[in-house]
Amino acid sequence: GFVAITNHVLDAAKSNRCVSLLRQEPGQGEMSQVTEGVLYSSFEGQGNIEAVKCGENLLPKKRFAYLLSVAYKNVLEMKDGEFNTFYGLRDFIYFLRSLRRNCLVVEMTLLVSRESVIRALERNFNGISCADVKVLIASFLLHCEMNDDTSGLLQMPMHIIRSALHEIVPNTRYTMIIDESDDDSIMRLLQSEGIICTSKRNLFKLSNISNNSEMEELSLVSRVKFAAQQGSNIIVLSQTDKVNESFYDLFNQHFRKVPSRDGSSERLYANIAVGGISRRSLISETFRCVMHVRVIDLPTIPAPFLNRFEKYRLSVAELLATKVKVSPFLSRIITRCSARISAFSSMVTLIGFVPGQTTETLLLNLFENAIILQKDDIMKNQTFSGNTFSEYFISFAKVGIGIIVTQDEFTHIIDYGKAFLPLSLSRVLQDIVTKQKLDYPGKVDEAIQKCLYGYPQDDIAVLIDRLFEMVLTRKVILSLLQLASPEEIFKKRSCLPANLMSEYFKQEHFSLKPFLSSIKSSLEPVDKRQQKYIIHTRTNGQVMGIPTVRSGMDFSPVIQKLVHIDSNNVIIEHLSSVKNESSLRSTIDNWCEDDVIEMLILVVDMSDKVSTERLNYVRCCVDQAHQQKKTFVAILHYPTSAFLAKKFYPSLFIGNWSHVYLDSIGDGGISSNMKSLVEKTCRSDKCKTFNIGDMVNQVMKEAIKSVASYDVIYPEQLPQQMDRSKSFHVRHDYLMAVLSIGINEGKSIIDVLSERFTSLWSDKNLASILRRAAWSLQNGTSQLGLTSCLKGILQDTMATFLLNSLSLLNEWKNLDVLSKLHRDNESDYLFYMVLTSLPMMPFEELLLHQAGSLSKCKELPKGQHLAVQFPFFSLFSSLLDEVVETTLQRLSASNDESTFPICSTTEFLDDAMNLLRTKTLEEKSTIAYKTFEHVSRSKLLYNRYL
Repeated sequence: GFVAITNHVLDAAKSNRCVSLLRQEPGQGEMSQVTEGVLYSSFEGQGNIEAVKCGENLLPKKRFAYLLSVAYKNVLEMKDGEFNTFYGLRDFIYFLRSLRRNCLVVEMTLLVSRESVIRALERNFNGISCADVKVLIASFLLHCEMNDDTSGLLQMPMHIIRSALHEIVPNTRYTMIIDESDDDSIMRLLQSEGIICTSKRNLFKLSNISNNSEMEELSLVSRVKFAAQQGSNIIVLSQTDKVNESFYDLFNQHFRKVPSRDGSSERLYANIAVGGISRRSLISETFRCVMHVRVIDLPTIPAPFLNRFEKYRLSVAELLATKVKVSPFLSRIITRCSARISAFSSMVTLIGFVPGQTTETLLLNLFENAIILQKDDIMKNQTFSGNTFSEYFISFAKVGIGIIVTQDEFTHIIDYGKAFLPLSLSRVLQDIVTKQKLDYPGKVDEAIQKCLYGYPQDDIAVLIDRLFEMVLTRKVILSLLQLASPEEIFKKRSCLPANLMSEYFKQEHFSLKPFLSSIKSSLEPVDKRQQKYIIHTRTNGQVMGIPTVRSGMDFSPVIQKLVHIDSNNVIIEHLSSVKNESSLRSTIDNWCEDDVIEMLILVVDMSDKVSTERLNYVRCCVDQAHQQKKTFVAILHYPTSAFLAKKFYPSLFIGNWSHVYLDSIGDGGISSNMKSLVEKTCRSDKCKTFNIGDMVNQVMKEAIKSVASYDVIYPEQLPQQMDRSKSFHVRHDYLMAVLSIGINEGKSIIDVLSERFTSLWSDKNLASILRRAAWSLQNGTSQLGLTSCLKGILQDTMATFLLNSLSLLNEWKNLDVLSKLHRDNESDYLFYMVLTSLPMMPFEELLLHQAGSLSKCKELPKGQHLAVQFPFFSLFSSLLDEVVETTLQRLSASNDESTFPICSTTEFLDDAMNLLRTKTLEEKSTIAYKTFEHVSRSKLLYNRYL
């Protein structure tokens, strides 16, 4: 038999076969005894404690212990008992130890200050939001009969973590970082702050790739074991829940002290389980460990595991507040511009936007250098170079704040400032920017110093303050625009400023290949940083069809069409096809070490439940590569359900990572035309017209293929010995041949039909189909991107238009007239004239009609062998029948002696022609009458047909 101890609730089967020992919660008396035993224990060189001086109050030690235990019980009951599972007795005990360590004993009296209690609480009752920490500490102080005012005494989480990790004190717990982001951005921020190191030697993370996971876990445990022996660096464990129990003794610091061989010191050992075998391992006294978990994973983490660590919860917003706190200028600017940025982000749906995180990461990136300059007061009494105000301002932004402002950006800001600043400031701006040289440069320097280290009051200082606010707002909003989908821009086109619409269409959102080309062209020659991009897009056949391309594989045609003009410097991998952690590492190493390969593209299917964890691991590996002048691109494709639920991978811009939304992956040519179409419809200020004819010509061939699958050709028009299995190809070849025949000055039937189809696409109709496509995407009825959706609508409407046109073109085998030997220019022009006069189906009907309803040929007249002589005779014959019938009636009425009129053929024709000439204007506007008029005016056609 064996004895099993577990913190978990057993199921019924196990519970019925064991004896359960339930330990009740300690009562108030027990808690007071625990408090006294820990807090008043004798330290070396210190005697017993008889009383506690808490501020100005002198309390008996039992009374103070009672107050502390009551305060702890109150903490567990806060927030409707939510803290009861988050905190435990171990947190309280370590709080007491920390308090005891930071307090002096004078004449058997423990001197406890309010600040020492706060510091101990910050270390041991943290892990919640800053606001909750403040409430918790105030409540704890109040129950301890102390002043609950914490103004100026609370530290920011970053400061507490920094001191905790660099403090070498026995009997202190390791650290747990609770990350509010889902993409490990907090770890990147801590790395940039120099608090932790995320190199391969210091950061240990599981990939969550299922194949060969056991070997990966054993390898991680072994590496942690080795790092614990060395103890020279702080190690970070992230996404390691599968192996955490292997470090049970290590995390609990259940160390066994063993004298060294020479007896001069003691060495620490802890049991670490490698696989199913637990072995005693040497642990360095300087070893420090950080456990990284995400907020969304907290509900699944057992309470005993949480209690093993000092817990700190970090958010991007709190870290930004911590950093800009040192600069009144930056705090003031961010407060003002945040309202405008929030108004924009709340108006437009942005892919992957996380409130309180995305905007803040952009600001942190912009102010990465500024914080250091402001903190160290480097810029005090600094002067800036330049002759004009624009040169001064650009120099101030670069040298004083660490932000690059181009002359083009400054010009945009000046134009905006003239239009929207208060009248007094607008006049000052107008005056100062028109000067070729500043009259008093010292005044500008003085105004800048007032902005940085004081509060702007004079006009120039206030102007600089406002202009910098505009610069910051513009930079952040343009970055956020990268996350907007084209359909979202279309839906919000009436609300967005024209300049933002213009900037959006300068960005690349419609195809992968142009986007990757823009990355390469925008890279400065001196910029050696690694470029890292995350592309968000929809799941479709194009993205799924991107081939896997490893070093040495040749997929040049496909790669050059979809991805990159140079297929030799690209590696493409699908994350779903990566079998294990070692193969993923190998792919990244090949990309880093090969001098020819510049770009690594990873395609990630976000419908997989573990895709976020795997992607986080990949990004960790890429960050650790530190390879210069290399580009990494992750293409995340989401199912339709993700767009309906708005569940995306977070778009956070930390560690030189950029995010962008692409509507399509495929053909750059059609995507470029779609971009122009959407831009023309969205931008009322766009002067140049968009020629949809280019798009029509691109999809015409596909539309003819679609039409060839229907019965629009009479069997008599096709080869008699036609193989049924090849009927489609025969019909397609016939249509291509006959529609390519020139009928007027080099124009073919295809050209005429394309022009007529193009004429249907007015601005109103373009807006109508865009609205229809955007609606289908918003409601999940389409799984395609806007580009593919518009292309589909264009192809469907063109197929319907062609079917309708061909049903008229080939009525009664009309197309046969073009194959006659006696064709000439006049007869061709007659065909052209009738073709251009045929009625077109209204645009709305084209959108509604199903192609199948128009797919049958009109039945030929019965009992006749039809040989086509006159173009579009079916349209003209109705007029002739009417004229002949009317003429016969008139002649019958004038001849009383006979039922049938007796006259010569010439007289009959003359009478019929006179009847035609007396038609009303409305009747003369018909196609048939126009055809008669044209034939009458042509001697050749008149003699041939009439």
